Amino acid sequence: MGRKGKKRSYTLPMIAALAGLLVTLAVLQYGWLGEISVAERQTMETTLQNRMVDLQEDFAREVQRVYAISEIGPGAVRNERWRMLAERYNFWRSSTAYPGLMKALFIAPVDEDKRLSLRQFDATSADAAVREWPADLATLRDRFEPLQLSARRAAQVKAERARKEEAEQKAVRDLRQQGEQSGEVEERRNAERAAQVEFKTQTLLAIARSKRDESGRVREAGQWPVTFIERGYIDEDIPATVRFIIELNTQNKGSGRGPGGERFEFSSGFRNVALIITTLDLDYITGTVIPSLAQRHFAENGVGDYEVKVAKSEVRSDEGAAVKREGEGFINVKFRTAEAPPGSDRAFRLFTLSLNTDEARRGPRWQVLISHRAGSLDAAVAQLRRRNLIVSFGILFLLAASVVIIIVNSRRAQALAQNQIEFVAGVSHEFRTPLAVIHAISENLADGLITDHREIEQCGLVIRDDVRRLAGMVEQVLELAGAYRGKGLYQPRPVDLSGLIDQALAKSNPGSEWRIEKEIPPDLPAVLADPSALGSALRNIIDNAVKYGGGEHWIGIKAGTVPNGQAPKVRIAIEDKGIGIAAADLPHIFEPFYRGGEVRGAQIHGNGLGLSLVKNIIEAQGGTIRVASVPGQGSCFTLDLPTVGSEK
Repeated sequence: MGRKGKKRSYTLPMIAALAGLLVTLAVLQYGWLGEISVAERQTMETTLQNRMVDLQEDFAREVQRVYAISEIGPGAVRNERWRMLAERYNFWRSSTAYPGLMKALFIAPVDEDKRLSLRQFDATSADAAVREWPADLATLRDRFEPLQLSARRAAQVKAERARKEEAEQKAVRDLRQQGEQSGEVEERRNAERAAQVEFKTQTLLAIARSKRDESGRVREAGQWPVTFIERGYIDEDIPATVRFIIELNTQNKGSGRGPGGERFEFSSGFRNVALIITTLDLDYITGTVIPSLAQRHFAENGVGDYEVKVAKSEVRSDEGAAVKREGEGFINVKFRTAEAPPGSDRAFRLFTLSLNTDEARRGPRWQVLISHRAGSLDAAVAQLRRRNLIVSFGILFLLAASVVIIIVNSRRAQALAQNQIEFVAGVSHEFRTPLAVIHAISENLADGLITDHREIEQCGLVIRDDVRRLAGMVEQVLELAGAYRGKGLYQPRPVDLSGLIDQALAKSNPGSEWRIEKEIPPDLPAVLADPSALGSALRNIIDNAVKYGGGEHWIGIKAGTVPNGQAPKVRIAIEDKGIGIAAADLPHIFEPFYRGGEVRGAQIHGNGLGLSLVKNIIEAQGGTIRVASVPGQGSCFTLDLPTVGSEK
């Protein structure tokens, strides 16, 4: 049968349109993912900031609870009444989640010589025993001992006074150089004195307002508090919290008028009573408290995206500014936050309870560094964007692949339907001719039109040959259907190829006028194949060689081994010197019902199923088949089959 012309196909335009649509979707998706990444980074930054603040506040709350234990009055210090201190300590110990946060509690009262002595508090006995100043606390004694403070303050006052005098003299010289009159200098001095008087007046008014209670009523004599607790200080070298116990100095008296015009007396000086020192366990903070708080605020289901660690950064004492060291960050002394060092996304001061003085700014500062496990927020966002891009483009790729598969399967289904139609048409065509001949002869015999004995014999021979032809076609159709169903129908086993070739030649029966040349070595290894199917394939090829062999009446059969890794293959070549196959027909000769134009023109008997059956049988045995042909000189079919053991 000839190949029919193809209808116009819309497959390529559809694929091009879908490809353009997918490219457009990919570009839009890329832009959307960029916008999503920006929003995701902002969300991550906000979340990180909020969680960092929560962690910082929780830790500051724990330190504040430790600091609150030391809230006692100067009378308790002078009279050595520690019961309230013991109750607060025991309550804190029983209610806190971090009992190891506080190492020890010390009381440093000021004696008559304005020196600090040291006592270590014992909550069990509610007593404070005298002990020597340890080396790590000696810096606190040197820094806050009243005797040394007085000397330092005197030196500071003297230096400040000299600085002011120098500044005033310089200002006078500058004014004189600029030609200003001395009256302007005097006016400026008077303004400065007025500002100082105003400051003192505001101070007296503040003290008068503090004489009122919460409801605004004036306190009675004796109800006015004589002591107050200053804001504390944390020495981060130790580390330790320090509370200053201070009371009014009643030896220095002053008077003034309150907001209502009432006159009152007040103490114009203060006196240091004691320091309450609470040492903190830095190892417990870095090993237990901070990891526990980080787990609470930065981990979900036990897994966190951030690493939280404690590091040290040094600060200069002369300017109170931060000094950035190699590989570390620095802290803003006035605020809780800190500049994140390289490799960290956020940082904050570990201890935030401090005095805004040069003394409080000395020494190293501890800070908490927070960094994303991906390296940084930018790296995490980039990683997330890459993952989203991979997923998005993967989905687009699957969509494109699905569309292509659908189109290919549709084309295959159309081709299969066309092949089925051609198959039925081919079978019908091949069956119609012998059936028509048989029908015509049988009618002539039935009608008595043929009475001669010799003619009756010829009719019988024609009917016999056509019936055999029909039976052969039915057998080929059944074999072809079985081959298309797969090699599961075959039962491969070792086969002696030399004997199988002889059997195929015997069944084909070329005739005595044909010259058969065989070159088969005696040690040819056995092949692994189904003997019945392989014999049918060899017989089909030999039949074609006989049918299209032309006048030469020659068939050559060669067999041998070819290398193929560890186990060689057996190669069989069946050659004839017939009419050959046109180059245009070579790609199609293994298609069902295909016959070349030259064969159809020569009206050579056949149905076009043989070679299609051969190809399916050989490939089902794990072999290959190919053909080489020159029109007018013959054709050569080459089969490669696996030997026993090569199937592994």
